[in-house]
Amino acid sequence: LLCHYDTVFPEGTIKSRPFKVENGKGYGPGIFDMKTGLVQTVYALKALVKNKELKYSIVLLITSDEEIESGSSKDLIISEAKKSIFTFVMEPSLDGALKTERSGVGTITL
Repeated sequence: LLCHYDTVFPEGTIKSRPFKVENGKGYGPGIFDMKTGLVQTVYALKALVKNKELKYSIVLLITSDEEIESGSSKDLIISEAKKSIFTFVMEPSLDGALKTERSGVGTITL
């Protein structure tokens, strides 16, 4: 399970847009960009353990990088990916929909 916890907001944004909870929903900088996925992942893993549904070893890799290039954690991501059968990137989707694909970016030198 792959998550990241960074945000791309300018320094000081939290002062003008502090985290808050209203009517059971969290609001603040970066709350949707993967932070939702982090919370969902924790609750899903807790449920799997509680119900004894965990049939495989699971690696939860939480990095400090944005998706593009993953500068400081790229080698770690590649290392864990090589040992894995599959990977779920826990990016949330709008309106609770199931996200089954995502566009990608690559650089090729000819």
